[in-house]
Amino acid sequence: MNCKELRECVAPFLDGELEPDRLEAAADHLEGCADCAALVERLATVPLRPVPPRPPAEPEFWDAMDRALADEAERPPGLLERARRWLRSDLRVSRGAVMLYLVLLGLAFCWHLLRPELAPLAPAPVAIEQSGGVAPAASPAPTRRAQKVEKASYAPVQQTF
Repeated sequence: MNCKELRECVAPFLDGELEPDRLEAAADHLEGCADCAALVERLATVPLRPVPPRPPAEPEFWDAMDRALADEAERPPGLLERARRWLRSDLRVSRGAVMLYLVLLGLAFCWHLLRPELAPLAPAPVAIEQSGGVAPAASPAPTRRAQKVEKASYAPVQQTF
């Protein structure tokens, strides 16, 4: 056996899975090759991957497993499982109700933002005494409707979001 052949079969050699004739040839090569011996020694210190446990092969185990699964399938669902099924079945109705609520909420919000705000009433003008006389009375206070029309026709609408 040469170095290349040994490197190809080093994993089975370490695992003890080589055929007897190849195992003997690998052992002979390791005695004469220091590089390959160092490689095998270094790889032997690598921790092995854990081997998953194999399921039991006894038929009694599988019969007991089949009975347990059948019992589990026949058992009525518990409260939690019934609640999950109920929520899943009514999910389509719930989605529709939530979407309708969100649309109505959005419409109400837009209506609130877009409707013209009523301006507060202006205080009535008061005659102010000036030096030696009374100031002429101002025109009467505008009504809410007049304020609304004036605001709509002369002032640009300012909305903040």
